[in-house]
Amino acid sequence: MPVHRVDLGGAASAIFNALDAGRRGYVVTPNAQHVVLWRRDPAFRAACEGAALRLADGMSLVWASRFLGRPLPGRAAGSDLLPAACQGAAARGWSVFLCGGREGVAQRAAERLQRRYPGLRIAGAYTPAGRFTPTGGAAEDAVRAVNRARPDILFVGLGAPAQELWVHAHWDRLDARVAICCGAAIDYAAGVRRRAPVWMRHAGLEWLWRFGAEPRRLWHRYVVLNAVFLGICLAEWRRQRAEARARQR
Repeated sequence: MPVHRVDLGGAASAIFNALDAGRRGYVVTPNAQHVVLWRRDPAFRAACEGAALRLADGMSLVWASRFLGRPLPGRAAGSDLLPAACQGAAARGWSVFLCGGREGVAQRAAERLQRRYPGLRIAGAYTPAGRFTPTGGAAEDAVRAVNRARPDILFVGLGAPAQELWVHAHWDRLDARVAICCGAAIDYAAGVRRRAPVWMRHAGLEWLWRFGAEPRRLWHRYVVLNAVFLGICLAEWRRQRAEARARQR
């Protein structure tokens, strides 16, 4: 999976520059789970390939990039990108729309963000009803909700792979200038989930905090899929070594 070599500041600047220039595009924030899905699911791969920016959300991708000799400058997590983009939007007069979370969570996040960033224009906050799938009635309702608001920045927190598949499937119809697939960022902005302490984030241990908070929901991602991701990284490392030996002959 090709990932853009930018940190959080570089990602925010790229988004702001695109908006200033009138360019449209959507952003995905991959972690180890996304890399496994990229290998297994052609539809998910196409959704990620269609993104204007692919940002390393998980510290596992940063560590893997260093291990493989192509180091990324750092994380650009969706949970950090949402407040950074809202701060920039408040300063520039751009509107934002929050799509995701449980009932009432997106609206609560919108209210908290407006208090944190005075002048932030909230175009809307929407939570799809029932179990969300990228196509079907709930997906169409979400498209209509966004298009009524016509936001500059659309945050989509519907979980992977549904959020990426929904944005990709409907991008030509969505009346938003930039869309950011941000995972649990709306929950964090609403205060219904607590993020890891700053020292754990800096140490790359936010995954451990999340796993401890929701072990039954996240065990498959952090135990099974991370093991698959590790296998992918080791296979790539062996491939690189084989190619290096072949060049030396």
